[in-house]
Amino acid sequence: MDKLLVIITGPERNGTTYLSQLVYSIPNIYSGFETGLLLDNSFTNCKPFCQWIYNGGLQWGMQKQVDLYSSNLSFDDKYKLLFKHKGSYKNNHSQKLISESKFIVDKTPAYFRNLEFVRNNSKDIPIIITIKYLKDTYISNCVNRSQSLTNFKKNAILQLKTLRWIKMKKPCNIHVYRYEDIIKPSFVLELKKILSYKLDLKNVNISHEKYVKKTNGEYVYKNWSYKEFIVELPDYLKHIESEYNSIIDSVITKVQ
Repeated sequence: MDKLLVIITGPERNGTTYLSQLVYSIPNIYSGFETGLLLDNSFTNCKPFCQWIYNGGLQWGMQKQVDLYSSNLSFDDKYKLLFKHKGSYKNNHSQKLISESKFIVDKTPAYFRNLEFVRNNSKDIPIIITIKYLKDTYISNCVNRSQSLTNFKKNAILQLKTLRWIKMKKPCNIHVYRYEDIIKPSFVLELKKILSYKLDLKNVNISHEKYVKKTNGEYVYKNWSYKEFIVELPDYLKHIESEYNSIIDSVITKVQ
């Protein structure tokens, strides 16, 4: 996994896209939308990612004849194939950036709900997590994006399980930040510190504005959290809210 620079994860609409776009503002770094490679030993079970990864545009642009489904492939083998064939369409600006990138950034929110498996199969690659408190996540997903309450509840329970695991095991090279902190200008220093194991970023300007310029504004992050909403969590989520938020406070890295 020498070409895998960093794994970015966290619940959906918790800032993973914004965080990945900060990383993509670095010269010669750009990646497709999500991979899902680390969700299961068999890539055929990693839906819809096993179809998306072969699409062009903002996806990875893998050629159809590249077989990521073989049971003989290790996770390391899969990333090597991804790096070799990424951006093969080369028919738009994003595919060109993906093709020329010196490393892979794997931004997959779904990893967060099975993070122990992901950590065990990703060696010591840095994992950066961005997360909101439960009510803010509810606003972003259910109020603003109409996610079903059934799916949200199922995901919230799995996310709490991951938070408990992080708190108990304190796994190596996992960095947890609140969404409110990753959007602070000072977070760039944290990001440089994490990525310095492979990149010299002393004189590199990292910013969302630089990302927008680099990509010609092809895909720009939208803030899905609306603090002015007065929203009550459903009763069946209130019983986990306190523990959910408390663990976040106990495991996050504070940013000045």
